[in-house]
Formats: sequence, structure tokens, C-alpha cells
Amino acid sequence: MNNYGFTFIELIISIAILSIIFVLIGTVLDLGFEATENGEQTLNTLQRGQYLINKITSEVREGSGILDINKIKDINKSKYRDNFGFVILNQEKEKFILYYRENRYNRIKRATAENIKGKSIKASNFLGHNIIGNYVKKINNNGLNKENKIINLRISIKNKRSIINFNKDISVQCSIK
Repeated sequence: MNNYGFTFIELIISIAILSIIFVLIGTVLDLGFEATENGEQTLNTLQRGQYLINKITSEVREGSGILDINKIKDINKSKYRDNFGFVILNQEKEKFILYYRENRYNRIKRATAENIKGKSIKASNFLGHNIIGNYVKKINNNGLNKENKIINLRISIKNKRSIINFNKDISVQCSIK
């Protein structure tokens, strides 16, 4: 008698082999999707960090002067105490620009004080606030090196999987007060 078919055992073995193949394919696809997501997160974090660095650098270069943060009255008692260590003076627009980290929300904000003609500037003069960057884990060792006329920017930005550090030294071409 000729039997043209599969036995039950052959069918079970075929299903088991196909199941193993599908699991392997699913695992490879899952790893691929995860790698793509990680790459997108890293790229997004790099873009955010580069934007922050470029924004601050641009305003330093456009500024007519840099003011040491210690010249601002009550700055260390205010919400601006986690700052970058300097204030940018833009005489053309008659304003002072301060960058600081808002700890509660892990973001960098830009504050401005305008029309301070002849007065000593204090922390309460900074009124306008813009969010410049999010997910900022920390800013550390930022500041103004008066002797070498350099501003040090050190920013750490967090994404879901890692922290990326951004470092830049900006040569100051304008006056430092």
C-alpha cells in the first residue's frame, strides 16, 4: 500500500522546525527595531545638544561684552544659581542674556534683562524666559576663564538609554567685565 502523506510525527517535527525559524526571525526583527530606536534617540540627543551649544556660541559671538556671573547681585540666592557662569551683554539690543538650568524640569532656559541703563544688574531684573533645551542631566564646570578669554560649556543630556556629554570652549572676542 502506497501512502502519500505525512505521518503525525513528521507533521509535529515540521511545525517545531517552523516555530523555531519564526522565533529566530522575530528575534532578529525585534533587535533591528530596537537598534533603529536607539539610533534615532541618539541622533535626537546629538541634535538637541548641538543646538544648545550653537545657540549659546552664537549669542556669545554677537555679544558686545561678557559679564562675570558674580557681578550679578543675589544670583546665587535665586532660581538662577545653576547657571553657566557668565552673562552676555548685547548693547545693540540693550539687554543682558543669562543661561541657566531649571533643575525641576531638567531643562536649559534663557533669561533676559532689558533697559538696565546705569543701574547695577541684579537677579530680579531677569524677566523674559525661553526654554532652549530639555532632558539636560547636568551642567558642570561651565564658566568664564577671564585670563584666557574662554567660556567653557559642559552640558550632559540624557535620553532613554544613555547620557551624552557636550563640551565646547568658546574664544571670547569682546570685552569681559
